[in-house]
Amino acid sequence: MARLNLKEYYPINDSAELKKTSYSDLSESEQKQWRNFKIITRSNFMKKKLLENQSNNCPICSKTLIDKKTVVHHLDYKQLCNFNDFHRHNIPTEKKPHRVLNVPKCDICYSYQNCLNKVILIHLRCHFILHKKEGRIEKTEKEKVSFLNREKKYKLNELAWNENSSKPALNLIYLLLNFINENSVNGDFYIRYNQKYISLKPDKFIYFKPDGNNLLISVGLGNLNKWHQQLIQRKIEVKIRLKFKKTYRIYFSFDVSFYEENKEIILNILKDAIDTYEKD
Repeated sequence: MARLNLKEYYPINDSAELKKTSYSDLSESEQKQWRNFKIITRSNFMKKKLLENQSNNCPICSKTLIDKKTVVHHLDYKQLCNFNDFHRHNIPTEKKPHRVLNVPKCDICYSYQNCLNKVILIHLRCHFILHKKEGRIEKTEKEKVSFLNREKKYKLNELAWNENSSKPALNLIYLLLNFINENSVNGDFYIRYNQKYISLKPDKFIYFKPDGNNLLISVGLGNLNKWHQQLIQRKIEVKIRLKFKKTYRIYFSFDVSFYEENKEIILNILKDAIDTYEKD
């Protein structure tokens, strides 16, 4: 199983460090040039150039990059833009449809390659994991309290699930979790005990709901229509539903004593979901 290539892509410095040391005496104009380099992450021109240079692959996980789930990551913050002004571009979000941001003028720069050498394009998920491993992402005191409260709630949920679910159903969930990690890029999935279901984390595109010896599995990624039809053919109870933001999920359930005879299709459904998640 492949592992994420993280340490090689840790930034060699950061803006707070530079501001106190080699960039402590920047003129007002140079400060604006430095700011423009730091917001190079907003430049679609640079994203396109990075995609070309990287053959559309993320250097962290070696998977294909999808434009909407990427971010420009700084390897080195020590660089001044050639401009101290910028473009004003409309970059809308769902909550802010009229959002306008400053964007550096990379598209008209004669030496953009100098900046390009100091950044890479990676998945949002890889970016988060990288900085978390590096230690740059830290929780505030308020977040820590909230986190501890949530963990306490999840522990209570775990006790409730263990008390009210059959051992064969719970053991099968752990078996399927092992399969998921064995077939993922970096094997960092775990289960979270919620009040109504047991979800896969860090993203709940798969979740489980044991009920006695019966186990319901819900999957939100992959070729769902194909699996829906195949589950019907095998006479496994299944539903497909349109959920929030026009996304589909399938829900199928079975008695865990019949897992072995349905093992192939169940594992294929999970494998398809994992591959789709990591490809996107």
